[in-house]
Amino acid sequence: MLRSILSRGNAASQRPVVACARPTKAAAVLSAAKAMQHQSAAVLRLGGSARSDVAAAAAAADPDGEAEEIVKILAAIPPEHRMPLFKLLWKLNAQSLGFLSRITAKADELTAMAKDNATMTEQLYTTKQQLLVALSAAGVFNARSFLEYVANQWRKEQAGGSAKKRQGVFKDGLRMRPDLVLCLLRDVPSWASASMTDEQKVESMAANLEAIMEDASNDVHWFNTASGLILHRDVHNRPTVASLSCIARSMGVPCHIKEEKEDNDATSE
Repeated sequence: MLRSILSRGNAASQRPVVACARPTKAAAVLSAAKAMQHQSAAVLRLGGSARSDVAAAAAAADPDGEAEEIVKILAAIPPEHRMPLFKLLWKLNAQSLGFLSRITAKADELTAMAKDNATMTEQLYTTKQQLLVALSAAGVFNARSFLEYVANQWRKEQAGGSAKKRQGVFKDGLRMRPDLVLCLLRDVPSWASASMTDEQKVESMAANLEAIMEDASNDVHWFNTASGLILHRDVHNRPTVASLSCIARSMGVPCHIKEEKEDNDATSE
């Protein structure tokens, strides 16, 4: 008999000890409540000893003492009313776990979206850089050469474009780009009066774009692969700057406007 007892003792001492995670406060309260449910009869028979055991168990799981206060409140409830309360506590605990699960899933979703947005931003930046390099390689170095590039691109997409004059290319290109026409109507109202028909408005815009091409003073607006189109605005050239800005935006070309007097960025589009 003694040998058997010693053998069992040695076997128990060799069992690995598994570290347990600290239970949550909610779990501690529910554990204590469950213990009180099983010990309700014992409370009646043993007086306060069963309550003390439950409170001690909760206090061990919750050093801050919050669960112990809840256990005291539960202990004051008559035994016949405890079961409905315990069921409600278990239901609330299950709901809180479900809510936590949904919040965690939403957080994971937002994290994934942030990564996707970062990737898209990087791709957009790379695409813009490639566009600026392509424009430079095509001979764009100022506003007039930029408009010449635009005219050449529009000419390629138009039937019989190679035989058209440049102003005609501008007119047909604008017809195919209603969003650009709206931008010019909004930002350069002097180019088209309200009394004009839609066709007359487009013809006026095309004539003004051709005039920009013919005006050598527009060489003050320059282009580089680091910033894109740099437009110098003063009191005399606001319509020209606004029109070039509209065209640049329609093509996804970075455009910066500088006030000539202040020599600093006024807007960045």
